[in-house]
Amino acid sequence: MEQQQQEEEEAEQQPEAVRVSYWEELCEECRATSSGSSTTEHGFEIRAKQGPSYHAAAVASLASARFKLLEKKLHMTEERERHLQVRAEFLSTWHPVVMSPGCTDILLHAGGHIFRAHKSVLAAHSQVFLQKLKKLEAESMGDKDMSIEVHVEPDSLDSFIRYMYTGNVSPREMTIHATKLLKAARRYSVGSLQTLAEHHIAKSMTCETALSTWELGSDHSSEIIKKAVIDTLLLQHDMKQVLHLSEYQTYRTQKKSADLLVALFENLFSKTLTSTTATATAV
Repeated sequence: MEQQQQEEEEAEQQPEAVRVSYWEELCEECRATSSGSSTTEHGFEIRAKQGPSYHAAAVASLASARFKLLEKKLHMTEERERHLQVRAEFLSTWHPVVMSPGCTDILLHAGGHIFRAHKSVLAAHSQVFLQKLKKLEAESMGDKDMSIEVHVEPDSLDSFIRYMYTGNVSPREMTIHATKLLKAARRYSVGSLQTLAEHHIAKSMTCETALSTWELGSDHSSEIIKKAVIDTLLLQHDMKQVLHLSEYQTYRTQKKSADLLVALFENLFSKTLTSTTATATAV
């Protein structure tokens, strides 16, 4: 009995557990740097908030906000892409029924091949076709069956005309017909197709095909292709390796290739000199 009474007295003498506020859990540096800055302990309202604990929380909060913003932007981009895809499919007028004899109004001739199309589609996407069709209309005197000769390789004509209707060339067709589509696009002023073909050729080239690709870029005044050739050759650690390329041995024996090679090496030398000067200046 006496022991129980003694234990009760000892319990009464022990202080009650003190509830620690969020403010009191902060490190000493955080609380020290915030002293005298109008702080409300329990509300944790601080005008001058500094110190490692607060900074860590602030960084985490900022990262979370940025992540949510990126998620929102990604969602908006995905929605925009879906809408564009739907619009592209809707605007695409390529369909077997639409291309049937009863629906088309002009015949395109290329190397013995005949392709059906619509004057309105050709005129809408090519100023060259527009001018040719205007002249043809004036000469046809209202004839229903109209035809026109087109200077496009027969095997790439389908891909060329299909692009007019869909704005798209399949990867397989582009790989096979890139050079021919580039020529056709330049001839008939279809700028978007020309750009697609140029980028495909630039991306597909290798060091072994650099000289023929440079010639193609020069013939068609393509800065995209020529830049790709220069950038590819500059990756060679020893520029003398260019002289050992099989294409170089072929080109150097042809008189007509002299100007082509001179232009290539002048561009390489200029680019190398510019790069060297920039490096020296930086150092």
